Amino acid sequence: IQNSTLADWPELPMMGFTGATQSTGWVSVYTFDESIDGGASVGGWQEATNITNSIDSRGTNIYISTGDYTLSVTGSPNTGDQVFNTGSTPKLTYTENSSPVDSDEDGWNIIGNPFPCNINWNKISGSDKNNIEDVIWMYNPTLGSYGTYIGGAGSGANGIDSIIPSSQAFWVHATAASPSLKIKESAKDITPKAFIKSIGSFSNSSLKLKISSTINSYSDETIVIFSANATEGIGDKFDAIHLDSFEPSAPSISTTSSEGHDLIFNNVPDNVSNLIIPITTTVGVTGSYTLEAVNLSNIPANADVFLIDNLTGVITNLVNTNTYIFNISDTTTAERFDLQFSILPTKNNEELGEQSKLIAYPNPFNAYTTINFSNKFNKDYKLDLFDAMGKHAGTFNPTSSTQFNINRNNLGAGQYHFIISSDEEVLGKGNVIVE
Repeated sequence: IQNSTLADWPELPMMGFTGATQSTGWVSVYTFDESIDGGASVGGWQEATNITNSIDSRGTNIYISTGDYTLSVTGSPNTGDQVFNTGSTPKLTYTENSSPVDSDEDGWNIIGNPFPCNINWNKISGSDKNNIEDVIWMYNPTLGSYGTYIGGAGSGANGIDSIIPSSQAFWVHATAASPSLKIKESAKDITPKAFIKSIGSFSNSSLKLKISSTINSYSDETIVIFSANATEGIGDKFDAIHLDSFEPSAPSISTTSSEGHDLIFNNVPDNVSNLIIPITTTVGVTGSYTLEAVNLSNIPANADVFLIDNLTGVITNLVNTNTYIFNISDTTTAERFDLQFSILPTKNNEELGEQSKLIAYPNPFNAYTTINFSNKFNKDYKLDLFDAMGKHAGTFNPTSSTQFNINRNNLGAGQYHFIISSDEEVLGKGNVIVE
């Protein structure tokens, strides 16, 4: 919408500034300014001061009560190539406000689909996305969280995919001076979509971790993607920053990169054994919450995934039990969890076949069992034992270079899962049964 002010939307109740429906009380309208320090979540949002404020070149956020509202818009729809840059309306800019430069804070821009139809982010070529990440963010008010889509991925997080509906506002993240985005007629898409909808699956192996509760209907997701050429730091194609929600009572979950960035997408190498990723969960309301591992069938077949609760010490193998219920305070900001991936090496399948020949006898057992393994390179291994719920039941050192003895001691009856590993690799895994 061009050449408009807040006064052009009399259908919407506004409050807290001159000329508003109610001039007193808290301010219900905010516009976004990329040049102001503070990032997309808080700092860049500026309170409206007058009903005559222009909304031409800024994203606008209006808080309204539940109800049906109709906006009347007249004029000619946009046709032809639409270019967003430092001289366009709306503008696409990059300002270095933080020192040292912080990619979490600088370069956030909110723009809108310029056409009266859906567009497909994947139909915009890389040459038309200059000095911006190949990522879009859209707010999902139903979940109370930002959804995110990375160009070329088969899926996104929190209900977002490549389709940007008509009239939909979305965020892009500029990474350097003179950013630009050209949306051509060829980016138009006939795929039906009314704002947010459910999505498909990734072409890459991935794990989605979701936080929710019965306190309210809000939820959030974070996704770990496994790629052959990924690095452990931020900067890969499938890395994307997590944006905080507008909704104060919504929960939040993100992984943390090695540089300390909160990520909604975290791209990691697919052949790293015992990779540990910190996870931060915050909530707006103290209470009981559930973490759920989604699409476990999409992780590498040779992986185990352990959720480690750093507060209680509970370890859960998400491959065996994909949910974890925990209590958390609304004042908690520390990294509550670690996500540990134990991935069998795949570079040398012949060597792996020799090393992973594990024999447990007797099995089932009553007093003790012996686990024999191949160790032709005489490496130092340990054995970790987990019960059926994924709780860590003990760590054992080998009694020889090729053998572990497990005494029943305080182990209760049931099935146990074991992993034999060194600092460099996971040698193998299996199950034993205590009678």
